[in-house]
Amino acid sequence: MSEKDGGAVRRESCMDAFRGAIDSCELRDLGYKGCIFTWQRGNHVDTFVRERLDRFLGDDGWCNLFPNFSVQHLARVTSDHTPIFLDTINYYERGRKGKIFRFEALWLSKEDCSEVVSKAWCDGEGSEPHKRIALCAEYLTKWAATSFGEIKKKIRNKECELQEA
Repeated sequence: MSEKDGGAVRRESCMDAFRGAIDSCELRDLGYKGCIFTWQRGNHVDTFVRERLDRFLGDDGWCNLFPNFSVQHLARVTSDHTPIFLDTINYYERGRKGKIFRFEALWLSKEDCSEVVSKAWCDGEGSEPHKRIALCAEYLTKWAATSFGEIKKKIRNKECELQEA
């Protein structure tokens, strides 16, 4: 009842099956920042009801993979449900001086792209999956620099030249 305001009192027995499913799957509520309520109905004091219906759940493995996650209840605009946002605060970006790894579709135009990924994956064998993925990102970044150069910088320069022309 602490997650409900207004409307009929909810019987605790109605929630037992839901709680049982969460427990048997070894999930936990990931919490939130923002307003507690994620759903509301009614526009009069007698009919107004709001509840926390929507939530993110995770198991220990997921929480260990994304230890810096956060959940935020955003502002409700057109729906009767509040959007909720899960930010995993990309685990693979830590230690890279704030630079975000982005896979470029252009890389697929070179056949050796898949070889780079395969080599990184094999070199990381025995490591946790997130470390193998981080190794792939590292190998791809180095490979792209030598294969394509600073393509974004080249594009910007060409756009400037085109503007001047």
